[in-house]
Amino acid sequence: MLRRSAAPNKLASERSNRTLSLACFYALLLCLVGPNATRATDIPESPHGRQDIGCTYCHSEAGWTPLLDPLPFDHASTRFELRGSHQETACRSCHPSLVFSEADSQCASCHQSDFENAAEPDHTGFEQSCASCHTEDGWRPSSFDHNLTAFPLVATHRTIDCASCHTDGYAGTPTDCFSCHESDYVGASDPDHSGFSTTCESCHSENGWQPANFDHNQTGFLLQGAHRTADCASCHADGYAGTPTDCFSCHESDYAGASEPDHSGFATTCESCHSENGWQPANFDHNQTGFLLQGAHRTADCASCHADGYAGTPTDCFSCHESDYAGASEPDHSGFPTTCENCHGENGWQPANFDHNQTGFPLQGSHRAVACESCHADGYAGTPSDCFSCHESNYNAAQDPVHAGLPINCETCHSQVGWEPSSFSHNQTGFVLDGAHRQLDCIACHDDGYAGTPSDCFSCHLADYNNTNDPNHAAAGFPTTCESCHNTTDWNDADFNHDFPINSGSHRRAWNDCSDCHIAPGNFQVFSCIDCHEHNRPDMDDEHDDVSGYVYQTASCYSCHPDGEE
Repeated sequence: MLRRSAAPNKLASERSNRTLSLACFYALLLCLVGPNATRATDIPESPHGRQDIGCTYCHSEAGWTPLLDPLPFDHASTRFELRGSHQETACRSCHPSLVFSEADSQCASCHQSDFENAAEPDHTGFEQSCASCHTEDGWRPSSFDHNLTAFPLVATHRTIDCASCHTDGYAGTPTDCFSCHESDYVGASDPDHSGFSTTCESCHSENGWQPANFDHNQTGFLLQGAHRTADCASCHADGYAGTPTDCFSCHESDYAGASEPDHSGFATTCESCHSENGWQPANFDHNQTGFLLQGAHRTADCASCHADGYAGTPTDCFSCHESDYAGASEPDHSGFPTTCENCHGENGWQPANFDHNQTGFPLQGSHRAVACESCHADGYAGTPSDCFSCHESNYNAAQDPVHAGLPINCETCHSQVGWEPSSFSHNQTGFVLDGAHRQLDCIACHDDGYAGTPSDCFSCHLADYNNTNDPNHAAAGFPTTCESCHNTTDWNDADFNHDFPINSGSHRRAWNDCSDCHIAPGNFQVFSCIDCHEHNRPDMDDEHDDVSGYVYQTASCYSCHPDGEE
């Protein structure tokens, strides 16, 4: 067995003089480093180059070849993880020398021949970064991004074969439409493109030749209405150059054939009456005749007014509508003036806009919608104008409140909009309703009727006064003028302002009832300071001997000590 102490020069000399088989060489290495060597870095030299794994990771003790099957080597531990088709590729395909450190991770180092032999398309001039277009699953399908070429593929360009645009190769391919589509331009017949611009994109999109989006505005003649769907040849039968833009040049036959009405003598400026949407409806400006068409007149057939022709047609209503006047029954128009426009509008006979103001009784609110016979059952002459004459039954039937005894001038409380809500003004009674009083039901205060209802708070709120505990109004002897402290919005929102701080400082818990200070029963304007304090007049006189105007009385105490402090 060889030892490490053997002269290395001798071993080198023997290696140079003879060729050892691969098996013998590794047997020798095992002898040198011992049977426990597990890393190639422990071996001075290896035909695989320096490795980070031991020999036994891939080889067995039965011999160096064949290698272990399957090979337990984990390629993911290297800087090149095997994915896709690489997982089925033989090691020698990428590592022919088996010196693994010589392997290049770039695609082109292994696939140069694939790159050079590619024919569909020829890769000449392409970058050799295979991964830009291909994946490790296989060469096809390719994911080449045409957007990187400054000519993004959109619409039908996405589906055409590369060779259709790149017949002469990929270098220098023009990006303008005409270079590829000259034959389409020359062969176009609907319309013939002779004389048209060769900038195809002006009218066509990449979705297809049809529909074309030619902008007719560029010609000085904007296509609108029915002109949008007309065939080009209908206006351009003689070609596109010199096509007239006036209506009559194209529509002379329509003018001559018009019969409703006959256009003889009419102006040939078709656009005066017709629009590009169609001949009908015509927008003839009847204002030019001195008779403005409005309402139902707009849709009436011309012949209904012009049965005898257009010359000398009368403009007053009665000339056309005498039969309507004579046949009217609701109401009968006998004796009415023949100026129809006084009551009727051009939108239709109904509703009539008779001006009731002329009668001295303007119609307002609900009166506008009631049938005339509701008030004029006995005819139109002598109809009374007071409310009660028509609404006596409403007055007698009213329950909330019963109206018996109330005045019969209904308009005092009610409006013409409707009975409810009533517009009764409580201010007329001398008792203005505000705050919570506005939402109360009338019966809450008028349970005994409306006559003689008291207006003072206490009459209605006696129970509230007696039941109040915070503070107890009865025990404290509070006055019954509720409005002194309370408002009509909320009892709890009392606005009594006790300027003197009776619950702070030395006064806290020093009194029990309001009457401790307010010594005059029922009169809270009177109060006393000197009846409660634990000091006597001699002491107070002595203490205040230097106070100008000092007097030993309550008013003086309060004027100098309004906050209860010394």
